[in-house]
Amino acid sequence: MACVLKHNACGLGVETLGSFLYSLGCRSFYVCSVEEGQKLAEALKGTQKSQSFIWVLSPGPLTRKSVETMDSSGLFPVLSSTESVIAYRQLSLSSSCALRMRVGHNTLGFSVSELLALATSSLQTLSDLTFLAHLPNAEEAQDKRNAQALQECLILKKHFPQARFSLSATAGALLGQQFFLDEVRIGVGVMGALGSVHSQQASDFQEKLSFPFRLQTYIMNKRSLRKDEAVGYGCRTLSRNASGVFIGIGYANGLPIHDMRSNDAILAQEKNTFFIKSHHCELIPQTVSMYFSAMHVQNFDDFSINEEIDIISDRKNMLKICNAEGVSYSALVQRMSRAGVYFV
Repeated sequence: MACVLKHNACGLGVETLGSFLYSLGCRSFYVCSVEEGQKLAEALKGTQKSQSFIWVLSPGPLTRKSVETMDSSGLFPVLSSTESVIAYRQLSLSSSCALRMRVGHNTLGFSVSELLALATSSLQTLSDLTFLAHLPNAEEAQDKRNAQALQECLILKKHFPQARFSLSATAGALLGQQFFLDEVRIGVGVMGALGSVHSQQASDFQEKLSFPFRLQTYIMNKRSLRKDEAVGYGCRTLSRNASGVFIGIGYANGLPIHDMRSNDAILAQEKNTFFIKSHHCELIPQTVSMYFSAMHVQNFDDFSINEEIDIISDRKNMLKICNAEGVSYSALVQRMSRAGVYFV
């Protein structure tokens, strides 16, 4: 199994999450850039990093300097064109790289016929190859294009028997072992979700996943806030009364700063909905400061000053917020990471 830690592991920290996953036995990682790969490689120093692979999905233009950086850091690029294969073969001391395939649909990467043509030329000196592909519609188990993609991989596998093949990502992991090949890449699954998969099989499987996050803060104070009363920087006012519970999270943690020139309604355009102690709460954006902000609640009596509260503690809470906000699970994870999320 490989883990995909793109975009700083959705903001959670490629070093922290990568080291944790390595301790659990993961030895294959996918990152977005050379810089991310260097951070992960540095974090894995002291381990037997020679046993692991760090693949760079978007390595950038292949120059002598960038290839030397990858070589010295133990990183391997994912290549998508004949030109990049030729450049890497000329510049790198390594014989390892990954080639992005397109199977079952016309997207980025090589077709099977293109790879077969390269087999007798540009790929001859690259003895340690990984072929990376994506199922065209892993969310729909009955889509025949998934089986077509698998067959294309198996055809190529006959010509490259020593190479590794990776076809399935998180959703593909539910389609059956025939789609696993040599490696399954888990991305949003690492975050405790299955993305946009809505089948009963996916729902049953997701219930078995451990939920990895917790976002906790405490109640600093609570106060009734009146319409037209100044409540924040720039004497920003509210357009209606609010019951404000002040918590220890502010714009330094990623909450949006309200426009000081505006006195809009209580809710910002990005609603920042929370479910605290099962109660629906909404950010009062005019109150956001560096280290605190206030939530509008329905009943003060449900909250106590100095009480520790979980803003995120279970998957159902996360999914409720996703639905209320109209954002994806991974986007919410990124927002959580700025707010001080930590692993359970």
